[in-house]
Amino acid sequence: GYRENLEKLEKAYPGRGMLTMNEVAAFCGVSRMTVVRWKDSGKLTVQQTGRGKKVLVPAQSLARFCAG
Repeated sequence: GYRENLEKLEKAYPGRGMLTMNEVAAFCGVSRMTVVRWKDSGKLTVQQTGRGKKVLVPAQSLARFCAG
């Protein structure tokens, strides 16, 4: 569930509240394009920084998403 996913994320990315698209893909075992599709469909909450140049995924959002 959600808490277990947060623990896994903390172990994999200690002290990181935000993850890159590539990190999300690696954590979930999918391609970066799959993560982009999740983002584009609204299934995965993201935050854009620097005029939309960089897309980051909040760890809590990813934990919720993975919990289903």
